[in-house]
Amino acid sequence: LAAKLRDEAHIAVPAVTPPAPDVSPPPQLAQNAAGAPWRSPDPSGASGAGAVSYPRRESRADDKNKIDINRADASQLNTLPGIGPKLSAAIVGYREANGPFESVDDLRNVRGIGEKRLEAIRELVTAGI
Repeated sequence: LAAKLRDEAHIAVPAVTPPAPDVSPPPQLAQNAAGAPWRSPDPSGASGAGAVSYPRRESRADDKNKIDINRADASQLNTLPGIGPKLSAAIVGYREANGPFESVDDLRNVRGIGEKRLEAIRELVTAGI
């Protein structure tokens, strides 16, 4: 909720993403083969002396803000540009009759959605997260 900030106040802000897994080695692996102490990877991803580099997993964060055409109800689909009550009901009806959309391009199979309308909403929807 809301509170006025004071100088030197401590504020806990919950993380949006889950915390990183513990990367501490088991006690028997506290040293590497050369006898050097094990070092935790730099969370910033920077590499330096003793830093461990891990490949980054591709993030689909941009999909989190998109409307999933396989899960959205008619009112959510209604918020898309050019999609009114009739088209949103047609999308839901098509999905119920034919199963989930395999890709966003499958929206072209819904009566009333052509290439222009699909291009207008393509960046706003996803077919499963």
